[in-house]
Order: sequence, then structure tokens, then C-alpha cells
Amino acid sequence: MSDLPKTYDHHAVEQKWYEYWEKGGFFSHKRNADNPDAERFSVVMPPPNVTGQLHLGHAMDNTMQDILTRWHRMQGHQTLWVPGSDHAGIATQAKVEEVFNAYYQAIDADNDTARAMAQRFSKSSLWQVERTVPFTSANKWSAVVFRAYGSYVVGAPEFIMKARYADLQHMVVPYQEQGCRVLLLARCATPPTMDGGITGNVEPLALAVIANPIREEAPRTFQYFAQQGVTVKVISGDNPSTVSAVAVQAGIAGGAVATLGLVFPSLVIIMVIAAFLQNFMHLEFVVHAFNGVRAGVVALIASSVIKLFKNAVIDWPTRIIYAVVLVLAGYGTFFSLPQGGLGTALGFVMSPVFLVIAAGAAGLCVRAAKGGLK
Repeated sequence: MSDLPKTYDHHAVEQKWYEYWEKGGFFSHKRNADNPDAERFSVVMPPPNVTGQLHLGHAMDNTMQDILTRWHRMQGHQTLWVPGSDHAGIATQAKVEEVFNAYYQAIDADNDTARAMAQRFSKSSLWQVERTVPFTSANKWSAVVFRAYGSYVVGAPEFIMKARYADLQHMVVPYQEQGCRVLLLARCATPPTMDGGITGNVEPLALAVIANPIREEAPRTFQYFAQQGVTVKVISGDNPSTVSAVAVQAGIAGGAVATLGLVFPSLVIIMVIAAFLQNFMHLEFVVHAFNGVRAGVVALIASSVIKLFKNAVIDWPTRIIYAVVLVLAGYGTFFSLPQGGLGTALGFVMSPVFLVIAAGAAGLCVRAAKGGLK
């Protein structure tokens, strides 16, 4: 008889018995299914909590569940021991709040979302910070690298998880459709950088759901705009579903949204095409027509602002700001009108049609971003 090994090798021991249990069907609750009158027994086996620390409580709990499950199986009952989800809600909450407190003590709260989170998680932390990666509108996340606790990132779930966002989408989208802003807290195996972004394995830890309260006077204001024939379009770099839901709650008809990520690239592409036609194909007529469209759009916006001035919907400081912005936007455009001749004139006349087409394209983009066209 060979001596017992000094240490327990679970790979050598458990593989044999695991295969035996699988072949015997011991993991199936239907082992005693031939007796329809058999009693049923099930119990949930909780995994280790988010702190990652095992203790005697886990050993005692799992041992008792193992004994009960085996005993009911021996009694001929239809028995199932179910692997469950994290049971330690208190420990999980404490761990997540500890990370958030350290995180928002480390970064600069330079936007409304970060300030709201920093106000909520304001307890002091002793975690030592090695470096931080600030939030940018392009990345839509920020990161903190702690010396002894690893790297954490907070931001838009779809930008952090990238290809793996589908794993969380079913939890995120319902909150976004209610008009809530959703942030993901994740742990990164490789410290993120400003230039390199997020690389390596990313472990999602928690979702933070932030409500977007609507000012009491907002619905009345937008209702007045609608009565005056003013169409409101929301331009935002946030998630289209969230912004659209907030727009509906604020009383904007249809929740019309055009995101910055869709509008500005489109304008850049149009300008690049116009420059190509002018410089390489010498089609200056097309460029002048484009300038005419641009001038027509500015003119239509100016007419709406003038209507607001007339009805005294906005105060004088705001009127002055609007006027300055319109002058700056229209100066170069209208200055080039005399040079364009017929092309500019046609573009100017067709600008309302251009707006209708652009609005339709924006609507299709929003629908596609919210779940695809049908």
C-alpha cells in the first residue's frame, strides 16, 4: 500500500469522482423522475462574495448544504443543488462603495456626472494613488491606478467593455430607456493610459445608475416653443437612448435627438467631399452650392432666434450671446455668397430641403443606435 501524499491534490482526486458523478447522472434533478409523486427539494449554493475572501462560514454553509442534498437524494426525492448568484449583498455593497470612495477622492470632478458621484461617495480613503487618466468626451471614461489595489475605470459601459458590451446590455438598456445615465465600474488587469486606452482583461464590478431630473418649468417652455412653430433638436454626446428618453420627459415632441457623434462627422465628411470636388475635380459650382446650403441653414436658425427675441422667451444676456454666435457662424458663410453666383443661389433655395433630409437621416441614425431598423 502506497503512502498517502503529504498534500491534497484536487486535480488528481476530484477529476475521477466528477466524471463518476456525471456518468451516473447525479447532477440532474431528474434522477428520481421515474416517480412522479416524489417530493422535490432544491437549495441554492452561493459562490464566494465580491471581496474574494473565503472563511469558515463558507465551509460550514456548503458542508451543511451538501449533507442535506445527499440525504434528500438518498430518500428518493427529486433533488437539485443550484449554483446561485452572489449572496453577500452587504459585503458587495461595502466593497463597491469603498472603491467608489477611493476613486472619486483621486480624480478631478470636472463634469456634472463626476460631481454627482463625488458628492455621493465622499468618504475619505487611504488608498494611495499612482496616477489617473482624466475623462474625455472621446473616450467617455476615466481611470485611476492605485499602488496596492490595482486599476479601476468608470464610464460608459459600451466604451469600456467594447466587444463584450453585449454581456451587460440587457442590464444597461432598461435604465437608459428610462432616461437614466448608467456608469460602469470595472477593474482592469492592465493599467489604462491616455494614449493606449483600455487594454487587457476588463472585469465589470458594478453599475451606477444616475437619474436626470427635469426642471419643473421645462415642459411648459418646450410646449410654448411648439406653439410658436419652433422645432427643438437635442444635440448631445451622451447615449442616444438616455438623451431621447430625457427629451420626451421634458416635453420635446418625439424626443428628437441628434448626437454629436453623428452630426459632426457627417459635416466633416461633407466638407471633405466639397474640398475634393473643388481642388481635384475643379467643380467649384458644387462647393458654392454647399456654401449656399450652409447659409440657408444659418438663416433659418436666425429666423427662429428672432422669433424668440420677439416673444421675449429668453432674457437679454442670452439674446446677446445668441446674436454673437449667429454673427460668428454666418460671417464667413454670407461673406462668400457673392462669389458663388448660381450655385450658391440654388444651394440657398434648397436649404430647407437639406434640413428635412438631414432630420430624416438623424432620425434613422437614432433608431439604429437604439436597437436597429425594422
